[in-house]
Amino acid sequence: MPINKSAYIRFRIIDQCLRNKQKPYPSKEDLIEACTEVVGKVSLRTIEKDLEEMKNNEELGYLAPIVYERRYNGYCYSDQHYSINKMPLREEELYALDFAKQLMRQFDGLQPVQSFAGAVQKIEELINLHDYLGDEKLDDYVQVEKGWVQTGNEYLGVLLQAIRERKVVTLMYQRFEPDAAKQHHLHPYLLKEYRNRWYVLGYHPDKKQITTFALDRIQSLELKEEKFSRESSFNTREYFAHAFGISVPNNLQPAKVTFTLPASEAMYVKSQPLHHSQRIVSETSKACKFEIEVIESYELVAQLLSFGSKIKVHSPAHLKNKIQQELEAALQNYIK
Repeated sequence: MPINKSAYIRFRIIDQCLRNKQKPYPSKEDLIEACTEVVGKVSLRTIEKDLEEMKNNEELGYLAPIVYERRYNGYCYSDQHYSINKMPLREEELYALDFAKQLMRQFDGLQPVQSFAGAVQKIEELINLHDYLGDEKLDDYVQVEKGWVQTGNEYLGVLLQAIRERKVVTLMYQRFEPDAAKQHHLHPYLLKEYRNRWYVLGYHPDKKQITTFALDRIQSLELKEEKFSRESSFNTREYFAHAFGISVPNNLQPAKVTFTLPASEAMYVKSQPLHHSQRIVSETSKACKFEIEVIESYELVAQLLSFGSKIKVHSPAHLKNKIQQELEAALQNYIK
């Protein structure tokens, strides 16, 4: 049976009592009193069970050397240096911790996760992870992809605070077009990462619509004390349900996009779907016809074009024509 949070708190209280030099050899009644002060009423049976778990539960891992001293009518550790806080980690736990450290490297420089990285570092130092693992470290045979840290990621912490506290932000935004940077007011709803770039989505009170801003194009950001009320009808999961990428044009409805790929390419698309709505319409030994229901976007067109000559788009007709025109334009780059 899994150990609940309250039990872990009691284990730590019992551990403190057993190591208390000013009041050694606590009785069961002493342990009941100490635990009751912190977690509420605790029964004798609960304390007896806790002592048993701490001593003998191999999955818990303490295997605490708790003994009863009759002459003092109380409990203690047979090893005076023992503490559940000093328990060694199993080998698989050490590798799990090292793997977590590798994953954290993906987020170097991102403000909201720096505290987690610091916590992992402290744990590593506490248990001397490198000494335990020796030369056989996980990063010798596991490499985690590290995305480029984009400018603008320094705003993640402020935006996360604004979302949680529902505070308005003012930002200066420079589009890729050679326009002057413009000021925008935003009620931020969501931070979303897409292809190693971070975006903030929210309600634009001046435009009266949901708008998305790329953090790497924000020149400055100010958190206001002004509060906003989130639109109760807006749901981020529903908003992105038919999105392909980060762009969700407000004036377009989702359409069923069908396309065919040869078997050699289809196997990759089947193993890693382009969209959660993806389904197989028909399949032969040579080719597979797919369907996805999405809102047309720049990212969708770019994805379909990435298959080059191997893809055939069937519908909708305007998208088919757009892909054809793009391929014909690309061809002109080679025949001029």
